[in-house]
Amino acid sequence: MGDGQLTAVSGLVLAAGKAMTARDAASGKEKRTLEAGRFGTFRQPGVVDGVLYVADSSRRLWAVRPTTGAKIWQSEDIAEADTKTPWQYVEAGGTLYAATELDEKGGVHAVDAATGKLRWMFNDGSGDYHEWLVATDGKLVFALHGKKLHALPV
Repeated sequence: MGDGQLTAVSGLVLAAGKAMTARDAASGKEKRTLEAGRFGTFRQPGVVDGVLYVADSSRRLWAVRPTTGAKIWQSEDIAEADTKTPWQYVEAGGTLYAATELDEKGGVHAVDAATGKLRWMFNDGSGDYHEWLVATDGKLVFALHGKKLHALPV
C-alpha cells in the first residue's frame, strides 16, 4: 500500500510512500495513485478541512482533493527557502501552519492555503532537535518545540 504513513478521510485510506495511494476503506480496492516523481517519496500526509496536505522528498508541498485526486496546488517555496519539510498541519484564517520534524532549518511554516505560497517561517532558535507540533483554536496557533510552547498570531 505504501512505505510511509497513513491517514484516512471520506471512506479512503491514504498511504504515503513512493506514491500516494488511495484505497477504499471498506474493500481495500485501490482507487488512485499520485506520483511524487521519478525518485521521490511522499512524507507524512495530513487532511485539514477536506484537503490532503503532503510534502515530498524534493521538499515540494502539495494540496490535493483526496476524494478525486485533483491537485489544488504544488509549491516549491519550501525547497527554495532551503528549509525542512513539514509533517503536521493545521489551518486557521486561510493560512496553513505546517510543523517540521527537526529544529535546524525547520520550525513552523505559514503557507497561503489557497495558493501554496510560503508567507513566513518561525523558529525559536533554541537548537532543540525535538519535532515541532502545531495546534490551533482558530485565534492563535500553538507551536510546541521540546518543552517550549509558543502562541503565534493567526
